[in-house]
Formats: sequence, structure tokens, C-alpha cells
Amino acid sequence: MFPSKIDRKINIGVVESVYFYEATAALYPNRRKVKWLKHLPRTAFSQGALHEVGSALSFFQVKNYADEYFKALDKDFKGNIMEPDTDETVAQTADEIIEATRDFILKELSKNLKGYDLEPFVANLLQAMGYRTILSPHGGDSGIDITAYKDELPPRIVVQVKSQDGDIKETTIQSLKGVMREGD
Repeated sequence: MFPSKIDRKINIGVVESVYFYEATAALYPNRRKVKWLKHLPRTAFSQGALHEVGSALSFFQVKNYADEYFKALDKDFKGNIMEPDTDETVAQTADEIIEATRDFILKELSKNLKGYDLEPFVANLLQAMGYRTILSPHGGDSGIDITAYKDELPPRIVVQVKSQDGDIKETTIQSLKGVMREGD
């Protein structure tokens, strides 16, 4: 089995030779001949089956979804007939992707946007959400770094941006609360 990223197909074949070395091959000189039996779209398989072979970098044995791949060799195989909601692995995989993405974004923000550099980033996020924003000048802002609003009337959002790894002190929160107006 070879999950191709180029054409997004699952290629199923049988290895027909022993290992041989092809010195003239520019890429991957260590080889074996393969007779390809089928080339199926990824949509023909459940998310769990795709997940099992998705990170393959070398030969390995498919264990959990082997039956699904063997069924794909049948002449009358039509692909995954499961409804998307009935595949329990979809939700689990989606949750893992969301968690990994969240971790990556937080690490990148922590690494690249320290101090005042984080303020315009947060303002841009609010703008992407449909707010107009005003960035306060650095220092002496009485606790408000960004003011965001849909229109001139309340409510408005006042933001104090902190880029630190530890907890925010209660005095910092009280300072921000102290400058908030009714409707903020």
C-alpha cells in the first residue's frame, strides 16, 4: 500500500521482487518491483483506515484496518459506503487536529510575538471578526491597549494585551476594570 500525496490516491500493489540497488536512480536507489493492482481515491476509505497509513515512511503492517484494504481489491468494490457521521474516528481525528493546531499556534505566538508586538496581532484578529480597532500608544495607556467596537455606540471592547507565560496578576485585572466605562 502506498498513500500518494501527489494525486491523493491509495495505491494497492504486490511486491514482486527481492530488494535490489539501482545506482543510476537519482532518488531512492534501494528498490523492489511492485505490481500495482488498484489506485483508489482517498474518499473510498474510512478516516481510521486513512489515518493508519497516512504517516507511512517505510514498510509496515496494516493491523487495524487490513480488512477494509483487502475488500478494496474486490471487483465490485465501490468505496466507503459509511455515512460520515457513523465513522467514530472522524471526530477523534478532528479533535486531534484541532488540539495540535492550537498547540502550534500558541507556541508560535509565544515565540514570535512578545511584548508590544502582540498588540497589532490581536487588533488584526478583532478586525477580522468585524470590529474597528484603535491601538493605544505604548505605555501610559491606563490599562487599555486596544479599543474595539462595531459602531460608535456601546458596547465596546477594551483589551489589555499581555504576553507572558505565567498567570495574570489580580492587580492587572483590577487596573483594567478601573478604566472600563458602562457598557464596556
